[in-house]
Amino acid sequence: MIQLKLILFILSSFFSGTNGNIAAEKTTVIVDPDKQQIEILHQDLLSIIQLEQDSINAIEKWRELYTSEPENQPWIEDLAHFTKKEIAFDLSDERIDAQISLQYTRLEELEVLGFFYNKENNTLSFSNSAREGLQTKDGELIDNYWVFPLDSSFSFTLAPFENMPERFQQFKRPLHTFINQ
Repeated sequence: MIQLKLILFILSSFFSGTNGNIAAEKTTVIVDPDKQQIEILHQDLLSIIQLEQDSINAIEKWRELYTSEPENQPWIEDLAHFTKKEIAFDLSDERIDAQISLQYTRLEELEVLGFFYNKENNTLSFSNSAREGLQTKDGELIDNYWVFPLDSSFSFTLAPFENMPERFQQFKRPLHTFINQ
């Protein structure tokens, strides 16, 4: 089984172009099988800045994403089959959030995000990774897989930087603190 892809919490991995590693402190994923829609809420955007070039790349990627017209967003090729792709940003003095909406036509299409559709059980599942800090009330951890029934909407939250080793914590910078430099 495919592991849940980093694409869900690394905002910039949804888009082609520069390597500006923009991620989220916390990401909430909401899957609505009735609407055939996935909402990915990236809260408190950040970047890992070790070198000056890291900062430059993150600023370039931010400007590319924030200033692109919605119809001209540089989505990665893996998302081409999604019938509708949208991104919206919420900027405040304390943080920057992003919301991505993806519309799909078949559950099998979600495999590019790391989900596995089990038609027999009518479930979506993905491999568990403790480092992602996953929390949910809707799914069940069975062996090493998170399993979600598709009889209604479900959600889960990822906090991948929560368990980041202390020596790397110093490199984590909230995006709002340096994009206007």
